[in-house]
Amino acid sequence: MNHASLLRTYFFIRRKRRAKKRRIRKMAFGVMVDKTTAVYLLILAAYAFASIFILSDVLDSVAEWFTVVEEIGRERFWFILTILPIRYVNQAFTKPGVTFSSSEFQLSLLPYKRKSIWLMSALLQWGRQLVILGVTAVAIIYLTGLSFQLVFSYAGLLMFYNVIMTIPQWKLFQMHIVWKIGTVVLLIIVNGVGVLTHPAVTGVLLLGVILGLNILWTERLFKNIDWKRVTESSDFAIWSMMIVDRASGVKMKQNRLYNIFDKVKLLKRPLDYKGLSICRRIWLLYLGKNYQLLLQLIGALLVLMFFTLYLGKVYFHIGAALAIYMYTQSARALFIDRFHHDIVQILPWPVKYYKKAFLEWMLYLSIPFVLPISLYAMLYGSLWLPVTLLLYGTVFVLSFEITLKKAISIVAKHRTDHRGEEFVMALGLICVGATGYLPILSLSFMLFGWLLHSRYTKVVAT
Repeated sequence: MNHASLLRTYFFIRRKRRAKKRRIRKMAFGVMVDKTTAVYLLILAAYAFASIFILSDVLDSVAEWFTVVEEIGRERFWFILTILPIRYVNQAFTKPGVTFSSSEFQLSLLPYKRKSIWLMSALLQWGRQLVILGVTAVAIIYLTGLSFQLVFSYAGLLMFYNVIMTIPQWKLFQMHIVWKIGTVVLLIIVNGVGVLTHPAVTGVLLLGVILGLNILWTERLFKNIDWKRVTESSDFAIWSMMIVDRASGVKMKQNRLYNIFDKVKLLKRPLDYKGLSICRRIWLLYLGKNYQLLLQLIGALLVLMFFTLYLGKVYFHIGAALAIYMYTQSARALFIDRFHHDIVQILPWPVKYYKKAFLEWMLYLSIPFVLPISLYAMLYGSLWLPVTLLLYGTVFVLSFEITLKKAISIVAKHRTDHRGEEFVMALGLICVGATGYLPILSLSFMLFGWLLHSRYTKVVAT
């Protein structure tokens, strides 16, 4: 094989692909932006440029806070060794780790080694990540005043993991979803062990396991590879452009090659056509089709909660409040989207059963959040812990009730004022986030519990 010939051919393909994407973006931009809009965009760009200097003044006023962040970053550096792998395992649900599109696959059918093409794609990806991390690190140092050593230590560690997690992510992408979920749970347990024992030792041991997997899988890099899934995922990542979606009004969606519920025996039993039973089945099938999105959401929120736990007790409550808000808002988007697809869009539907069935499934899916909360209980157990957990539960369920009520109004196209209920939800989230500063706010669970009870009583009465 002539390596020079492969380089010329490979870069020719990438150059033509970039040129085609530029033409598509230019066409989409021309559809979206006229002369008047272009003038406003130029004004906005000028304002954004000027805001950089304003931002530097604002950052100077909070310089003490960055000093605290730097101290925490130095103290908790070793925790990152066990937290970072979760990010790549979470990505393995939808991304193979290396972009190997149908163009690269067709190139591998010519007299070029597939491994060489894969390695070139990986090297270019690492180079792009290195540039992005370098620019980001310089911007952080310039804007925040954090030390050069600390910022580049974290950037270097992240780049190192980008490299050593490429092969594990590539192999994990090919595995069954059960293996992926099991790996996420295992890494969460490892993080818990690290927090409770010696994070540096746990991180180094996990790093050793990852390096061992790289050595083991290097020789089996292309064994049992589903190239159809790999090329489909890579093509979607390459050609999915937000500006085109906005211009066309049609969101590009990745084709589903299989349904994870096709072989579940429980779903092959005769269906009970009662109201709640059929709604549960409809929601199960819909959530199953969107399992990758749900797993990414849950994984991202778990990372958020573990990261805030890594920062300290006070920050964990803020992370919990953010997780509740993002989870309920994502659930609202799924609830609304369900009524714009398939047969549900046409047939009449009993909203009470749909809401109850959806709430049940989303509560089941929230079970993984017990892990970081349990770890928090082990680390920071106190007399306030039981009432704090009650506050979490009441605010979580109350937020769901309020969010779904608003979603139902949107689906039914009813003009209803929900500002009072949204204020109650915001107040509950504030109480959850501020509990770390004022533990006595945990007692507010009685107020939110009473509001939740009154809502259920009103529903039963109607």
